Amino acid sequence: MKIRRMLAAAAAVLLMLASATASAQMEIALDLQQEQGNSLAVFFAQMNAAQDMPQEELLAQSMKVFEVNALIEERFSQARAATVYESANLRGEAMIRHEVYGSADDAYWSAARVWTGEQANGRSGSSAASLMIDLTTGKEIPFDALFADPQAAVEHMEAIISCDVLDGMSDYMEYADLLPMPRDCFAVTEEGLAVFWPEDRYRYFNGDIGSVLFGWHELDALIGEDSPVYAISRPEEADAEAIRDLAAQGRFAGEDAIALGVTLSEAQAHALLDDPDYTTVSMVYPLERVRGMAVEIDKFAETDEEQTPVCAIRMANAGWHGLTTRETTREEIVALLGEPDSVQRFDGDAAFDMLLDPGESLYYAMGKNILQAHLDEEGVLACLILRDQIPQTLL
Repeated sequence: MKIRRMLAAAAAVLLMLASATASAQMEIALDLQQEQGNSLAVFFAQMNAAQDMPQEELLAQSMKVFEVNALIEERFSQARAATVYESANLRGEAMIRHEVYGSADDAYWSAARVWTGEQANGRSGSSAASLMIDLTTGKEIPFDALFADPQAAVEHMEAIISCDVLDGMSDYMEYADLLPMPRDCFAVTEEGLAVFWPEDRYRYFNGDIGSVLFGWHELDALIGEDSPVYAISRPEEADAEAIRDLAAQGRFAGEDAIALGVTLSEAQAHALLDDPDYTTVSMVYPLERVRGMAVEIDKFAETDEEQTPVCAIRMANAGWHGLTTRETTREEIVALLGEPDSVQRFDGDAAFDMLLDPGESLYYAMGKNILQAHLDEEGVLACLILRDQIPQTLL
């Protein structure tokens, strides 16, 4: 059984979720254990208190921590999960796998845990649980509190599911009942809002519970200034220097993101779907829980697939330093990055063969790598692709 590490961005914020202030400050930490093919995530609330805090306030804050820990146990069944984990390790079997997604700031903490393997009830399967906490009050923050108009937000998200998820889903999916969208299991992440479905409604081919990640660029207009996620949902400013720096590194995000040159085996840590798509020159592996993102390897490489390096990374649902799919125009791209080094037209079969919309691609040399900004026929950004080089067949 493959073990998938939690998203690095989530790990960074979940390990240290709130800083101490002049008064008591609740924080929720994560202890992630891995042994013999098993993984266990344990959340626990604690408090940083000033030395001169009045006794009454100290007691009140301690009660909040106690109540939050009780809610965490109720939601995540951590005692039962620990029992399964310990039993699995004693028996030397891979029986339980936990993945964690989330984020936090001084005001809130949000996490979802996907549990695959032997469940709390003893059956084998995959499930998700989530919790969002107001770190000031210790109270749970529900889905509806994220949006100025929750019903309008749900309708917008369900429209995205209909057009962008269901339309491209295989007819062979046994569990693909995505509508209506659930509101009771979600995680606020740096990239966007992740929503998780019950096991009997949506599963991937490998049996893992399904989810959809909505990018903040898709939701920001629906989030009011009083929302706990207002700050994290704000669009990134246009920044050509950041684009060039990241592209030269061969990645779309920080050091823990997938990068050009890593092997397909190494990229599997980011949870790739097992069944690839194909272009004329590459095998394309979508990321399981990041909609619109995929990695490519050379279809004709002489190495085994697992050892073949990633030659391209796709992002078809992006709000990236001023480049936003379905919004940014050709003129805006040129204003930000300058005239492209080369331009290529993709029509009909040529577009189909490269898994692109009909339109044109603008190529920019950035360090040793190439940024391909592909536009649809209306001249609007449809996809961003980082390549280690332009395939010879496209020249």
